[in-house]
Amino acid sequence: MDRNTIDPHIDRKLADEVTRSVRETLREELREQGAKRRRTMRMYAGAGAAGLYGGAALTAFLVLALALALPAWAAALVVGVLLLGVAAVLKSAARKDRTGLTGGKGLTGGKGLKGRDDARQRVADAPQAPPVPSHAPAAPATPPVTPTTPPMAPPAVPGAEPPHYRA
Repeated sequence: MDRNTIDPHIDRKLADEVTRSVRETLREELREQGAKRRRTMRMYAGAGAAGLYGGAALTAFLVLALALALPAWAAALVVGVLLLGVAAVLKSAARKDRTGLTGGKGLTGGKGLKGRDDARQRVADAPQAPPVPSHAPAAPATPPVTPTTPPMAPPAVPGAEPPHYRA
């Protein structure tokens, strides 16, 4: 069959049908994946909430246990400082491994600390401005200028008439 003998409307209808079929299939796949992901996200949210309440209960337990030996305010202070210490340790551990948020490459392009050192070396190797002399150039010697002040009127004498000036 020659290409010129095919009806262009049939080609258009076939293309529209294929496009519609592909879109429906993709929508169904995305709908199924979305449902699975929503379920997983709800499970993680529930686990996070349970962990938060568990942590709060353990914190209260530690405060009450220490309150047997210390005043309540001191027990709360000790537990608070302990929790801040745990937070600092976790933060430093997270700084060592920054690959989680950037798809495995980290903030230094997958090179770890070496990438940071490479960047510092590139900055150090960049052309720099010419050095500034440590001493200022000597200013040309000019004689000091004495300021001139206009003559002042003599101080007023009590009971005397003020002086008259002509312009």
